[in-house]
Amino acid sequence: MRPNLSCNSPAAGTDRHVAARLFCALAIFAALLGSTAPSPLYPQYAAQWKIGQGAVNALFAVYSLGTLFSLVLGGVLSDRVPDRRWMILPALATVAAGAFLMAIASSLPILFLGRFLAGVGTGAITGTATAALSELDPSPTHGRAAVIATLAFTGGAAIGPTVSSIAIAGDLFPRVTPFLFIVALSLLVIAGLVVSPWSRPRNTTKATVPKLAEATDPVADKCGKFALSALTICVAWMVGSALMAVGPAVAISAFDLQSAATAGLFPVAFQVFAGCGQFAFGRMRHRTAIRVGLAGLGLTQTAVAVASATGTASLLLVTIPISGLVYGAAFVGAAGLVSHSASPNRRGSIISRFYAIGYLANALPVLAMGFLADQIGLRQSFSVFSAIVLILAVLGIIATIKSADVRAYITRAMK
Repeated sequence: MRPNLSCNSPAAGTDRHVAARLFCALAIFAALLGSTAPSPLYPQYAAQWKIGQGAVNALFAVYSLGTLFSLVLGGVLSDRVPDRRWMILPALATVAAGAFLMAIASSLPILFLGRFLAGVGTGAITGTATAALSELDPSPTHGRAAVIATLAFTGGAAIGPTVSSIAIAGDLFPRVTPFLFIVALSLLVIAGLVVSPWSRPRNTTKATVPKLAEATDPVADKCGKFALSALTICVAWMVGSALMAVGPAVAISAFDLQSAATAGLFPVAFQVFAGCGQFAFGRMRHRTAIRVGLAGLGLTQTAVAVASATGTASLLLVTIPISGLVYGAAFVGAAGLVSHSASPNRRGSIISRFYAIGYLANALPVLAMGFLADQIGLRQSFSVFSAIVLILAVLGIIATIKSADVRAYITRAMK
């Protein structure tokens, strides 16, 4: 069944795009459910197949590598197709297939394949659905679209471990039930997108051809904004991915928690407050939100490392919500800056490139931390990771303060 290619002018079709925007947001939400649902289950996987922290983090990272592969390919294709649903629909089917494999996994290779497929589907959805939200947004600045996209992203990331923690607490087949829920939601969103009225097919003939006027200072300015956005999402997602991958394990080992369901609530709390942060800082100037987010992430990550090293549960309980709030500020600031500065005919590829860099930061540091944990211990490797986050956050803050100098340097370098 082909999507309903309703051709509506922006003025006449604004109200009719509400359903399309809703299902685009739900597509991001469903994809991120698949991203974080396994987080409370990693200790169970480790016990079931008797694997170390390095292998557990590799299971987390293979998702990010699948996402990266899809973002690199999908970003180019997204700007070439006249209807972005042609990218979103098969991507949702891939997410559903990955979740189904996770639900029936009887061996580690099947589990890895399920995670990889979930990543491939998420990569295609993230950049494409975000670009679609911008194009369907009646506001000229697309600011609301960036907030909706990041809220859907963080909402899915928060609900994923919540569903798994509930399944663990209730002994409701925790390694099966959350993934069947993702399958059902993905199929529902597919049906919704198929029947939703959409905007007029886009002109894609100039999708990959830059304009002559964009060859000097405007490009340099956009490169500077993109670089700042990319560095910010790297710092934010390094923090978020560490909490998703090793947060429950750190909570169990450092604070002697006996319940995997309780330990799984740490990443849930982080993501819930991240959503609050995105909502609270969504209307702030992008660079200001980035500066607040980076400063907060550097400080709170240092506090989390101290709490983990000393076993101070009260410090961790105070720090996690604050870390989530400033993560939300950094994420919404970076996403808003890159979306607002991207050229309309290259929006899909630029946003996909932005998320591809984020997923590299999502995968590689956590993978390295996992293997380092097997050598020197989880707490020590987490301290090294936190120090790197602090350094990158400081560099990002300097970049926001010296942004004019950075843009001037890029302009000179391109001449």
